[in-house]
Amino acid sequence: MNEPAAKKSLGQALSSFPRTYWVVIVMEFFERSAFFGMMAFLADYFKENIGDAEQWGILRSVLYPILYIMPILSGALAERLGYKKILAVAFSLMTAAYLGLGSVHTLVPFFLFNILLGFGGGFFKPVISGTVARSTDESNSTLGFGIYYWSINVGSLIASLVAAHFVSLGEESTIFYLSGLYVGLMFFNNFFFYKEPEKPQKIKTFADTLSALVTVVKNWRFLLLLIIFSGFWGMYDRSTDSALWLLRENYIDMTPINDLVTSVFAFFGSEAKFTFNVAHVMTVNAGVIVLFQVLVSNLVKNTKPLPTMIVGIGLAALFPLMVAMSNSPWVFILGLVIFSIGEITAYPKLISYVGLIAPRDKVAIYMGFVFLPVCFASLLYNIPNGIAWTRLVEEQGRIETYWFIVAGLGFFTMAALFVYDRLVGKRLALDE
Repeated sequence: MNEPAAKKSLGQALSSFPRTYWVVIVMEFFERSAFFGMMAFLADYFKENIGDAEQWGILRSVLYPILYIMPILSGALAERLGYKKILAVAFSLMTAAYLGLGSVHTLVPFFLFNILLGFGGGFFKPVISGTVARSTDESNSTLGFGIYYWSINVGSLIASLVAAHFVSLGEESTIFYLSGLYVGLMFFNNFFFYKEPEKPQKIKTFADTLSALVTVVKNWRFLLLLIIFSGFWGMYDRSTDSALWLLRENYIDMTPINDLVTSVFAFFGSEAKFTFNVAHVMTVNAGVIVLFQVLVSNLVKNTKPLPTMIVGIGLAALFPLMVAMSNSPWVFILGLVIFSIGEITAYPKLISYVGLIAPRDKVAIYMGFVFLPVCFASLLYNIPNGIAWTRLVEEQGRIETYWFIVAGLGFFTMAALFVYDRLVGKRLALDE
């Protein structure tokens, strides 16, 4: 019998994980480093070298649904063919995609390589989360998944810092090649070190997957919740992408920030000159998550999920509102910090809320679909955002109006969740 997690020391808990668990944590770290290192500058790079804001909206509306819907099917395929084989396919596709993205400068091939990346990531995601689930038990699963999510954000933080360095040198293509190197190395990690975890007694089939999907789609209360919450991710993506375009247009003069950080470097004897560039937006976001995730989680661990989600979304919505009202670099940075705290307040509570309101015998099924708001957000908001940026900002110079609209999406989502809580959310069992 496993020793209860509460009675284990941290060292004992860490040593309880099998080697395969640590192998996939390394895989997750490098894969997320590859992806977020690219995403730290991609919106700006695309608009400067490949296409316009409207075409970027189309690209995002295709890439993210592939990334998050593919795992529904690829998870069942991995159960049948084996995780190791699917990982080999995933790393091959992603390596080719990143190398291709660094080599092309026209819209169609760039678009196609992004689709290839989406399929590679779609094969990768369910295998990693499935391996973590199979490599943990009741005594260490909380810590196991905590390390798993922590590695994502640490990878994002480090990768964005690396990306910022090459952006400052004007060598953005190098970042694509580095991303290809990261996932390419994981192909060999998979070949030499990954060991197929023990399979469950019942292998998930495509029929099981489709049955689960039908169960979720038929439940209008759950589907409505996910559609409403997609407004948060719509605001999130619009804020992060457009912040990069904002910096490129020099709407905000970051000189005071640059001077402050440069003076800190000088205090420690360095002659380095700091320049805040587009990739540093993700650095701030990831840094806040790494530093404050545990603290925020502890602060809200006993609060009601829906009101907490509303507060978190409200905090995140302050960023576009603050940018709309001020072009101060200090306001911009403060807004990013508040935005990031809002993110780590709202999203974990969605997961908690789904666990509460799902039918007791179908919790696992419902928890497997909490990613759908990201897909809905990509399908609903990316293309309109590209059009709004072109019409309002580039053609009319109404940048404040644009940011008020982005903030408005966040506040509308808060209001919709409040109404949902009053009319639907009080019924804690989502009976079919």
